[in-house]
Amino acid sequence: MMLWRRGLLSGHGLREGFYVQDREATILAVKGVLQPPDRVICVPRYVPDPRGGRGREELRYTKVSASEYKLDSPTHRLYAYSDPFLGVDVMAVPLSSIEKVYDPVERLSALLAGEARSEGERAASELAEKLLEHGAAPRLGVSGSILVGLEMEGSDVDLVVYGVEDGTRVRRALRGLLAEGGIRPLDEAALRKTHEECHSEIPLQDFLRQERKRIMKGVFKSALGERRYFVKCVPTTKDLGEEYGDRRYRERGEGLVEGEVVDDTLSFCTPAVYAVKPSSQQGVMRVISYGGSIAEQASLGDVVKAYGRLEEVKACEAVFNQIVVDRVADLFLVLEEKAPC
Repeated sequence: MMLWRRGLLSGHGLREGFYVQDREATILAVKGVLQPPDRVICVPRYVPDPRGGRGREELRYTKVSASEYKLDSPTHRLYAYSDPFLGVDVMAVPLSSIEKVYDPVERLSALLAGEARSEGERAASELAEKLLEHGAAPRLGVSGSILVGLEMEGSDVDLVVYGVEDGTRVRRALRGLLAEGGIRPLDEAALRKTHEECHSEIPLQDFLRQERKRIMKGVFKSALGERRYFVKCVPTTKDLGEEYGDRRYRERGEGLVEGEVVDDTLSFCTPAVYAVKPSSQQGVMRVISYGGSIAEQASLGDVVKAYGRLEEVKACEAVFNQIVVDRVADLFLVLEEKAPC
C-alpha cells in the first residue's frame, strides 16, 4: 500500500497525484508539477483523529476539505513557505519530514496484480482494466482515498495519468467506454449540487453546458454498481515547457480577458491551460487553473471570457501575463463555440 523513501533527494519526482505522510502521521496530497528541490508542495487531506470516521491499522483519520486548512493554523504553520519563484505562500513539507510516500502508479500496479480487496480497490482495478483494453497507456495510477487505504463505502475512483501523450490515449479510451455504455456523464442533479456547493459565479445553465463536455469525470458502471470516477492528467515539465525556477511569477492584481482559444493542448490537464488571443489587444494571454476546475470546458477556436488573479511571468528576457482561475469568485465562460466542420 505504501512506498518508503527515506532520504529523498533533490529532483525527487513527487508531483500531483502522489501523497506523502509526515512524522505526525498526517497524510498530505502533493499539488502541482513544479516542486522546490528540498521540499514538496502539499495540502493536508487526512489528519489523525481518535474520533475520525476513517480507519487504517491502529489509526483513525478525519478528511480535511481544501477549504478547511489555513497556513497560519497551529497544525500547518510549520510547513508555511514563501516560494521565491512561484510568488505565493504555500504549504511545503521538507523532504526530511516525510516518512512515507504513496506512489499512484506502483499502487495501481499492485491492485491489478491481485492485491485489490476492498470494493473501492476492485472498482479502481476494473476501470483501469477497461481503459487498458481500450488502448490507454499502461502507466496509469490510482490516487485519492483508495491510494492511501482510507476509502469509505462509495468513495470516488480517482485515477491519474502522467503526460499529455498518455492522457490523450486515456481520453480516447474513455470515449470508447462512453460509446459502449460503460461510463456516463454526471446527471443534472449531481451537476446542480456541484454548482450550489462551489458557489460558482457562472450562471447555472452555462455551468451545466460546460460541465457536460467533460469526459475525464463521470460515473463508471462497474460490476459492483455505479461509482463516480475522476481521471486526472498531470503534464510533465516538458509538456509545460519549464522546470522549477525557470520562471518567476508575481501577482499583479485582477485580470479580465475575452478572446479566441488559440491553443488547447493542455486544456484537459491539471493544471488546465488555455492560450487566448484577446479581441481588444495584441499578443496572447494564458489562462490557467492549477486545480483543473476549467479543464475540458473550451476547445480550439472557441471564444471565452476569463476573470481571475493576474500574474506576471518572467522567463529570462521574456515577460507575459496570465490569468489564474481558481477562486470561487473567478470566472471562465465559453461565449461562443466554434462551429463543427
